[in-house]
Amino acid sequence: MRYNLYLTCPRGLEIECANELEEMGCENITIDSGGVFLTGDLRTIYTVNHLSRLGMHLLLKIVQLDCKDERTLYHEINGINWTKYISYIQTISVNFRARRSWVTNTQFAALKVKDAVVDKIRAYSGKRPSIDIRSADVPIDVFLDGTTCNVYLNTSGDALFKRGYREKIHKAAINEALAAGLVKLTKWSSPDPLFDPMCGSGTFAIEAAMMALKIPPRATRRDYSFMKWLNYDSYLWEDVKLEAENNINFSSKMKIYSSDKLIENIDMCRASAIKAGVDKYIQFSVCNIKHFRPLTEKSGFIITNPPYGERIGGDDEELEFLYTTINERFNNFCKGFSVFMICTESPFLEYIEATPSSSIPIRNGKLECNFIEYNIPSAEIRSPNA
Repeated sequence: MRYNLYLTCPRGLEIECANELEEMGCENITIDSGGVFLTGDLRTIYTVNHLSRLGMHLLLKIVQLDCKDERTLYHEINGINWTKYISYIQTISVNFRARRSWVTNTQFAALKVKDAVVDKIRAYSGKRPSIDIRSADVPIDVFLDGTTCNVYLNTSGDALFKRGYREKIHKAAINEALAAGLVKLTKWSSPDPLFDPMCGSGTFAIEAAMMALKIPPRATRRDYSFMKWLNYDSYLWEDVKLEAENNINFSSKMKIYSSDKLIENIDMCRASAIKAGVDKYIQFSVCNIKHFRPLTEKSGFIITNPPYGERIGGDDEELEFLYTTINERFNNFCKGFSVFMICTESPFLEYIEATPSSSIPIRNGKLECNFIEYNIPSAEIRSPNA
């Protein structure tokens, strides 16, 4: 059976997400704002949940409805044959989003949807499913745009960026899906050297190593919503995992360097890397950015998520000193490198003397950011007056 699917992803990474789905062999891929449409069967659902590095939630579309008000919302949702998807012994949750519509309170609208679903199942079985807003067996997603109402089943459950290797994180860490997508945007590939001189939780390095080794991003995850479905095929799921496992290449050569000024951050990075199975492929070190110098390499890639006011705090004097230091390190010791930084619009970026070669708008949580590329000229091609 073919399904209409929608994979959500961090805003700004839609094209990379579509490319990833194409590599998996998915069909009818169409880019949307904040996600990608596609079609597929059960194997597609299992494969995307297991292998997508950039996806956040994979949603399966049940139906599109026309809902003009609260009454028609209940009536149309109640008209769906929910017994095809949900048993009364299962738990459900409802996530409701709306734009340009008559809905003024999405929580109230979610309750209406919940009532319609529960009433339908109770009318059929005489019993009602329970509600579990944290870890429901069958999460339901509803998107209302104007009066057009799309109803989905969330096949993933917990967000796909939750890989399972991070027990502790830096307070300003970016999520794993965003980190993987930004690494893809750099066009880095092993064995080119990759550095993160302000690594925090080490997410860039860990995601890059897993990518190069072809380790599935959620290799240790044991629970997805699709496993609670009435049509769950455990044999097919095991086959998908086995195929991915056979593609892992632990012989891959790589040079990944990840450093931070705080030893507790590096300890946290190492613990996460061990759990992800990539600790042998990353060189972690304690190093302040003011001492950063990639001595062993003459060219390569640098990717980092530096502190900025909205994300981590810090007064203007501290940030001015930091960005002045970043500029000095990059200009004097990173000639021939491609440097990538994710940052909000900030006056402190003026302290970076290199001219950006590209800037891609990216959403980091609720923050509007840019992923900026600087190409630091090598010593041989620098002008005499540089």
